[in-house]
Amino acid sequence: MDKIEGPNINTNSAKSNEKENQRKIQIFNTVHRKKLWNFTYLSQNPALTWTIVRNNIDLPWNWHHLSANPCVTLDIVKDTLDKPKFSWSFFALSKNPNITIDFIKEFGPQRFEWFYISRNPSITWADVLNNPDLPWKYNGLSMNPNITWDIVIQNKNKPWVFPYLSKNPNVTYDIVMQNLEKDWDLFYLSKNKNISIKQLFKIQSIFKDYFDKRFKRLICWPYVSQNEQTTKEVISSSSYYDLPWDWQELSKNKNMDIAYIMQSDQLPWVLDHVCLNPNLNFSYIEKFPHGLFSENPYQNKDQNDKNDKKKKSTWNWDYLSQNPSIFS
Repeated sequence: MDKIEGPNINTNSAKSNEKENQRKIQIFNTVHRKKLWNFTYLSQNPALTWTIVRNNIDLPWNWHHLSANPCVTLDIVKDTLDKPKFSWSFFALSKNPNITIDFIKEFGPQRFEWFYISRNPSITWADVLNNPDLPWKYNGLSMNPNITWDIVIQNKNKPWVFPYLSKNPNVTYDIVMQNLEKDWDLFYLSKNKNISIKQLFKIQSIFKDYFDKRFKRLICWPYVSQNEQTTKEVISSSSYYDLPWDWQELSKNKNMDIAYIMQSDQLPWVLDHVCLNPNLNFSYIEKFPHGLFSENPYQNKDQNDKNDKKKKSTWNWDYLSQNPSIFS
């Protein structure tokens, strides 16, 4: 019997990646011809590809921001380090998610910023244990997503910084409630994706009632507004509707899809910050070239007339240049 070959997953993946890269190049060129990019902000965009940078090397890239961009690998840095057009920043390379301990040692630990190295998601607890001579910063390590609560508990003698641990993605509501004596910071807990608004109010109430002398800061509404726990259902709920939402942050919250924003045009969305919304892809720019609210298909003529100020709001290319979704 003849052998039946299944689909070549690697080949399909390579074709998909090539198609995606070609789409990014097309979008880049389309916008560049109109001179709309802000290259300082574009240099930060994690959806940027090295191919785009390399093929347009004489454009005004911000090399500090490029140094932190995930499209820049360590091999790229090594291969171009002695070339004058490539002005790499070791400070910013400390934020690059491709960084390794070997790279740091090769070029000298003193050249890097250790707060950013310590919080870098490429750094593990094993790296810390295996390199005790390096100048680790525990405020940065406390935020590092590779630092679990078990690691904290098993290393109580280490100088963990609990305000920064408050926004560590491994910290949950249950962990906070079971360790109320710790120096949690409600301001940073507001940003923690594991903690809902209801739970924040509960923690705040307990802190006020029982830990008032230690309690420092209240709920941070910009952080709550950008939190993954904040959904369309939450902000439209009668229980939470009148809370002091930050509409700039809500406008770029990934739970607020573009259709919902357009359908709820009566809400105080901020178009500049909608430009940072991860649901906003290039097709919206093509469909509404004068701005998202310039011609709202979800509203009738009377409603559109009432929103004349929004209709005059145009795309902000400083913000769009930062949005990874603009390349999709």
